[in-house]
Amino acid sequence: MNFDTGSSKARTVLEQNEKGPDFSKIADFSDVLIVDDNINNLKLLRSLLAEQGYRVRLATNGEMALSSVTSNIPDLILLDITMPDMDGYEVCERLKNNQSTQDVPIIFLSALKEQFDIVRGLAMGAVDFVTKPFKAEVLLARVNTHLTINKLQNTLKSNNENLEIIVEARTQEIQKANTSLKHEIKQHFQTQHKLSASEKLHRLTLANIDDTVILIANQKDEFTYISPSIEKIFGYKPDKIDKNIFSNLLNIALFNKSIPRVNNDLQFFETKISHKDGKQHTLIVSVKHAFIHEKVTIYTCRDISHLKLAQEQLAKSESRLSHALDASNEGLWDWNVEENKIYFNDTFFMMLGYDTDTWPHTVDTLFNLLHPDDVELYKKQFERCTKKKISEFKIKCRLKNKAGNYCWILSKGKVVKRDDKIKPIRIVGTHTDISSEKEHEETLTRLASYDVLTGLPNRNYFRDIVYGAISRGKRNTQNHAILFIDLDRFKNINDSLGHSVGDRLLQLVATRLTEVIRGNDTVARLGGDEFTIFLDNIADTLKAAEISTRIIDVLSTPLFLHGHEVVISPSIGVVIYPDHGTSHEELLKKADTAMYRAKDAGGNTFRFFTDKMNDDVQKRIQLEESLRQGLVNDEFILHYQPKFDASTHNIAGMEALVRWNKNGNGLVSPAEFIPTVEETGLILPLGDQIIRKAIQQTKQWTDSNLFKDKVAINISPQQFRQANFLENIKIVLDESGLSPEH
Repeated sequence: MNFDTGSSKARTVLEQNEKGPDFSKIADFSDVLIVDDNINNLKLLRSLLAEQGYRVRLATNGEMALSSVTSNIPDLILLDITMPDMDGYEVCERLKNNQSTQDVPIIFLSALKEQFDIVRGLAMGAVDFVTKPFKAEVLLARVNTHLTINKLQNTLKSNNENLEIIVEARTQEIQKANTSLKHEIKQHFQTQHKLSASEKLHRLTLANIDDTVILIANQKDEFTYISPSIEKIFGYKPDKIDKNIFSNLLNIALFNKSIPRVNNDLQFFETKISHKDGKQHTLIVSVKHAFIHEKVTIYTCRDISHLKLAQEQLAKSESRLSHALDASNEGLWDWNVEENKIYFNDTFFMMLGYDTDTWPHTVDTLFNLLHPDDVELYKKQFERCTKKKISEFKIKCRLKNKAGNYCWILSKGKVVKRDDKIKPIRIVGTHTDISSEKEHEETLTRLASYDVLTGLPNRNYFRDIVYGAISRGKRNTQNHAILFIDLDRFKNINDSLGHSVGDRLLQLVATRLTEVIRGNDTVARLGGDEFTIFLDNIADTLKAAEISTRIIDVLSTPLFLHGHEVVISPSIGVVIYPDHGTSHEELLKKADTAMYRAKDAGGNTFRFFTDKMNDDVQKRIQLEESLRQGLVNDEFILHYQPKFDASTHNIAGMEALVRWNKNGNGLVSPAEFIPTVEETGLILPLGDQIIRKAIQQTKQWTDSNLFKDKVAINISPQQFRQANFLENIKIVLDESGLSPEH
């Protein structure tokens, strides 16, 4: 019967219904959005879903996910709960409040396992909740199930909407029943055709998926359907499978109505089967009792051999990583802040000499092993992590070993997980034994700050001590003293008895000086035979004089070195802070000046610095400069004093005497400049000038027959110590042509 549908809209609906819903290849036509801030999770999920044919999109945070669904609404969303800035709950809420995305199924992925979290997620509109770590087969099954349910719901919704339209149209058709009966019959046949097409569609879908689906009629104990993919998994064509083969492959009583672990809910079990070609395969089998016209049992078999292989490779990788960490001698710790429990690996305890089961895995263990001075340092780092000022730290601390000693450890920590309030909930780290490195640092510090021979502080360390005391003195108005000590005639002992005796003498002097001073004073060796003593916070100058006297008495006591009795005496210069200066350099310079005054007084005594000493020093500096300039300007001349033979009263020779015509303004007495020339070493270039001038003058006299006797030249001990002294005289004689006999 032909009849009018009543509207073009109704006609369109009927045409669509004639086609029927298409559920084939759900994976191939399904768009899945994965939202997770963990890149490794994203990679794993993308690989897992893409391998099943799903189109996969990725988002690493909530904002990216919301932006992604705006441009293209996915069929399903896998949503991580714990993410920075915007967690999964907020993302879900915003999606469900959006009319265009409110029907998109959301499966939460999270390590949170509390019922509250699950209930909260489901209450917000999530369709499922998968906890981490998840099994791949479970996740895939739930994804497939919810996609199928969603598509069925969408189809049902569409059908309901269509049905309303059809009902409205059919209402109009009833009014025209007399003319529409044939059309209704036609519609009936069309509906039958659609059901047949739908059945074919489902069979086609099952035939083109990798999973094998087997339906068994419970009452007849026979197969009602076997999908073609069974050949890929088992190696047998569907028409070659019988009850015994299938039961033996799965190793179960196939037609037993009460299969273990299987009830009316979907259940899974894993089994190994031998393929027809002899290779071993691992299957995950789901079993469900259902009613489809009759009671049936549905088996779905999936080959997970590749996943098992991946798991084995992962286990091997983790094993290699574990061995590598053990070989690295790194102590590892993993702190669950929420539970206040901390895990230590075996190396952590072994590096301290403890048995692995000696200490419990608690936070108290860490703080009980820490040096008391380092506990607050460690707690401060954790506090900074809690306030999110830092996410990782590195500190040097001390842990107590089994012997009761403390060894130096480099401790590193990093926050790897925070809660919604940014509070750390997991911190991991390492402990590395740096005892040898610390010992090396201390050795370098000793070498940089202490004298190798005597073990006393060196010049640099002494300077730091003085600087620190001066800083304190400015605040506390304290007085300090510096004693500059030089050993009299030490060079003679060193040269005559040898350097080994000289070194031993310096060590004994260092010991005696250390015994004299107070506990808060410091003895240092500046170098050679020069020592300094810093007297901290003295009441008056009498204390400095008292200690100087004790030093003289102690050092004057004879020493016995390698069978020799050695007597040494000191010359000591004393300065007072702040009377004589307010800086280390100024005080040490003036102490040195005072020491030379003590030496000028014959040694074995001490002298305080005075203003007159400073004036004398300035004069000496000016004199030294003038002497150097005089050498350059050839201001030194020779006077020749006759030598008479007492028996004959005749001239028996001459003695060359040096005079200084300073700036051409008159002669300066040798008594005024010879000591300075000796002390400064200028005697060497001056002596060379005297020898050269005396030889040249004698040559002139002998050539003129004015003088035929000898000329005496005074020589300094320093000149005699020159290795090339005689060679230099010979050179001058050769140049002048004077016979050496003169």
